[in-house]
Amino acid sequence: MRTTAGDEAIVHANIKPIVIQLKETVLKSYARFTTRPSSHPLYLAIQKTTKHLVKRHKTALHLHAKSSKFKLTAMETITATRAPLGTTSPHTFQIATSKDKSIKWDTDNFDNRVMIYTDGSCYRNAVGASAVLYVNGIEIDNLKCQLGPAHEHTVFKGELVSIILGTHLATKYPMLHTSINYSIDNQATLKSMQNNSRQPRQYLIDKIHRCTNELQLFLDDE
Repeated sequence: MRTTAGDEAIVHANIKPIVIQLKETVLKSYARFTTRPSSHPLYLAIQKTTKHLVKRHKTALHLHAKSSKFKLTAMETITATRAPLGTTSPHTFQIATSKDKSIKWDTDNFDNRVMIYTDGSCYRNAVGASAVLYVNGIEIDNLKCQLGPAHEHTVFKGELVSIILGTHLATKYPMLHTSINYSIDNQATLKSMQNNSRQPRQYLIDKIHRCTNELQLFLDDE
């Protein structure tokens, strides 16, 4: 058997060089430290080592802070879940048992109700969201939003953003309705909005609930 240089063997084995692996481990470790809550014993120490880099007697936290270059003041705090697990959603949900029944219900109510149709989709490697407001079968207004490339966003996120757009439409025309129907073609979105536990895009679901509560208060004042 012939001997092989270590660097060449690493490349053929599709393994990252040890230097890069160590840097990634340090970065991940310090990222976990910086996201600790204020009640954590290391919270104050992490804040101090980030703001003041000493020249002598550096600790592991000082070295991590210097190599990662994190700006703790620029980090955005996102609450994992806003409402307690027992909180009920402000929406009433109905999922048709079949496609034909869904079409029939929509046909029967289209001409005499306020309908908001929302949809999120991916087209030409770009994710977008849209919402259209109909009142008694007449289109009143619509909103569109392009979130960005598909490698940064998902269709599920587009579905949630489209519901937020629909709520903005409803707030824009409060004099047209007393009750609103949202027509959504994604069951995963409907089920996620009924779940208060931690899940992907929970911050968008909380945003929908907040917008709905604000809309209800606005309509009550009217």
